[in-house]
Amino acid sequence: MQEWTVNSLSIELRRDRRTLTKIIAESGLKPVSEGKRSKYYHLADVVGALFGSDDLDLQQERAKLAQKQTEKAELQIAEMRTTLIDAEEVKETWTKYVMSCRAKLLSLPTKMASEVLTVDTLQEAQDVIKLHVNEALKELATD
Repeated sequence: MQEWTVNSLSIELRRDRRTLTKIIAESGLKPVSEGKRSKYYHLADVVGALFGSDDLDLQQERAKLAQKQTEKAELQIAEMRTTLIDAEEVKETWTKYVMSCRAKLLSLPTKMASEVLTVDTLQEAQDVIKLHVNEALKELATD
């Protein structure tokens, strides 16, 4: 296994040399060997000291990941159940709405005919028609 000096570790890990030295000292990490001017460490040991964990349990981490993925899938399913609507129900609702619109539109000439005949100007005829169309739209909006 390769041995690293604090200087080379600081470059590799992109950390300040003084900060890295302090973390190594506080963690009680002993060098694997010492030269005349330098102490040598294993990269894995320093990374463990740096991140506060000597060893990560891979199985435990995978189990956590699987649990989180399961929770996410369950939330997505629950959300889908509340947002999805049966296609037949949508079809029935829209059919009722369209039939209601059709009935309102077909009744307009009968309702307006007598009133339009009694007006004297084109503007009055337009006003009568607009009034009945707006009434029909309001009725449709409340259905």
